[in-house]
Amino acid sequence: MAQQGSSTLTMNEFFKSCTTKPVLILWFYFGYYLAVQLQHQGTLTSGNWLTSAFTATLIGIANNSAGIGDSTLRDWFLSNPRRFLLYFCIPFCVSSLSICASKHEEDFWLVFSTNKRILGTSLGTAAGVVVTLKVFERITRGGGLNGEDKEVGGGGGGAKVMEEEEDNSKL
Repeated sequence: MAQQGSSTLTMNEFFKSCTTKPVLILWFYFGYYLAVQLQHQGTLTSGNWLTSAFTATLIGIANNSAGIGDSTLRDWFLSNPRRFLLYFCIPFCVSSLSICASKHEEDFWLVFSTNKRILGTSLGTAAGVVVTLKVFERITRGGGLNGEDKEVGGGGGGAKVMEEEEDNSKL
């Protein structure tokens, strides 16, 4: 189990942090983004990717600067590295998806494909990412897929169950 002030997470803590509603929305979007980009491979030129990276860098710096407050950059990063990286990744995904949609203007309505097969595949992939995270969260909690939680105490999840089983095997 992670100690107070430590930046390491157990698998249980990691999946629990990935399955809060706001973070699941981001994972859903990321799954959708990957599916659309894979179905439109070769659409974006190196200049388009560079534009997305540059935009993401500018916005990422601005987002982190706005959120850093009185902290040092090191403390801000160590307090939540995922947040720090998301402030760069989200603008990159948004800008590259929007470039892809604008290059295929006739095939998209906003950022949604008008092709039902592509739209279904993209939304299905996004939902699959969310379901996979929820399944891994349940497994790492020690409950398996049957819904019975074996968590003992608070916050330790699967690690505490394993420790208890090891202790029982020594008897």
